[in-house]
Amino acid sequence: MATKTENTTAMKDADRGLIALEATWGISALVTLISSALDNDETTETVWATKEVLKRVAQLNSVIMSAIGDPLQTNEELKGRFN
Repeated sequence: MATKTENTTAMKDADRGLIALEATWGISALVTLISSALDNDETTETVWATKEVLKRVAQLNSVIMSAIGDPLQTNEELKGRFN
């Protein structure tokens, strides 16, 4: 008989879910900004700014991944990384 494998996450409470949700909203807004900037302007300044925005996307994504998968990260630590 096969054993059932549990899928678990570190989503401890509603506050942690809101942290992840706010980070996804931030990513969505940044993607919209990047798309608009690159559609309208491909100057060196725009490319540089896009790279900086992508750093923030990576940071927000890291918060989401930790909120879901790292039970050792406290909500306060996640919020500190978000802001």
